[in-house]
Amino acid sequence: MSEAAAAATIRTAAVVGTPRALEFVSKVRNDLRFEVCHELSGSWRRFDAEAYTDAVLTDGALGPVVFLQVHTADQLAQLPRLRHLTRIRLEGKHGVPPGLLDHEGLEELFFASNPMLDDLSPLSAFPGLKLLGFDACSAVDLRGVRNLTLETLYLYRMPDGLDLTPIAELVQLSHLGLDCASQAACVEDLPLPAPLSGLGLYAGAGHLSLRGIEAWSGLEWLTVSGPAQATELARIRPPRLRTLQLLNHPSLDPASLARHGALTDLYISGCTLTSGLEPLRELQHLTHLTHLSIHQCGPAIDLTPLADLDQLRIDLTAGVPVLGTGLFPPGKLRSY
Repeated sequence: MSEAAAAATIRTAAVVGTPRALEFVSKVRNDLRFEVCHELSGSWRRFDAEAYTDAVLTDGALGPVVFLQVHTADQLAQLPRLRHLTRIRLEGKHGVPPGLLDHEGLEELFFASNPMLDDLSPLSAFPGLKLLGFDACSAVDLRGVRNLTLETLYLYRMPDGLDLTPIAELVQLSHLGLDCASQAACVEDLPLPAPLSGLGLYAGAGHLSLRGIEAWSGLEWLTVSGPAQATELARIRPPRLRTLQLLNHPSLDPASLARHGALTDLYISGCTLTSGLEPLRELQHLTHLTHLSIHQCGPAIDLTPLADLDQLRIDLTAGVPVLGTGLFPPGKLRSY
């Protein structure tokens, strides 16, 4: 069964929610393909928490990148049985619950829609925590994370004016995702311990100028949002930039990427492409590009100029008008 078909079958079983449906889900609990693991994690809330833990999660791995999605108190009560799962996304008004603190082997933790995070000092219970993220959490005080050995910090859909100064004390930080307005006017004003290897500037941080980023010789991953940041990016050339994500541009010309011929992964989301994808074919070092993702872009996209690039894999959002799909062999083009 293909990855997409297996994931769709799990979604259907979760809607049914019967013991027999759970029995089916348990049969694929060790399938490590990403979409399957994502559905296995998200389906937990559709079944009895303890029964699902018994049948699916106690010896399931959820793959190398998928977070265990936790929403309810019943799910939290099962965490002591799931210490082998080291990535958790906790959604809802739970604060930092005691049941979570017993999960001392945690390596990656995301809080979502949680307005009760004014005291993050209990997170010191996780000495191995490397990634910490917040999504739509309104009362976060970052002073509580200053003593953590974080390598990655994500701040998605956070309130404007969030105090970022404690980030300067995260001496091992290498990746930052920012989605809120701050006192900084440009990248060089951000309170960082050192130049990073990865920076994500999402819609809420679209006001930031990229000034200063040209000095980041180790930058490998970058997300920019809006035409102003994209225009600045066209004038600089981080020498090691491999992954680039372009968001929310009303008139993106792919020719502006010509300075970044070392790219291996390119993500374009929420953009209007003014001249299709033909300019991509002319990039000097296009042979390095192995993955292109196009999400919610328009108008109709003609992939014909890319059909002879054997190394390129393309992901598309289902519903985007696309021409030239018949020129790609199975496995090279995926809709999701």
